[in-house]
Amino acid sequence: MHYNLTQLKSLFKNYDKSNIVLKLEDLLQPDRFKDEYYLVGELIYSRIEAHIEPYKTIIWKLTIQ
Repeated sequence: MHYNLTQLKSLFKNYDKSNIVLKLEDLLQPDRFKDEYYLVGELIYSRIEAHIEPYKTIIWKLTIQ
């Protein structure tokens, strides 16, 4: 699965020049993303992929740092 985060453009003005840092966390598997930090512009254009096994779920959290 590939996550398209371009919808974040509507939440952050001047996202391509922004110095706002977001932290990505996996709430069910905390070891998945160790110290994953992105600038808003980087995250919007990053290719974030996930493999979800049958009958499983993932919960990711973005936090402004």
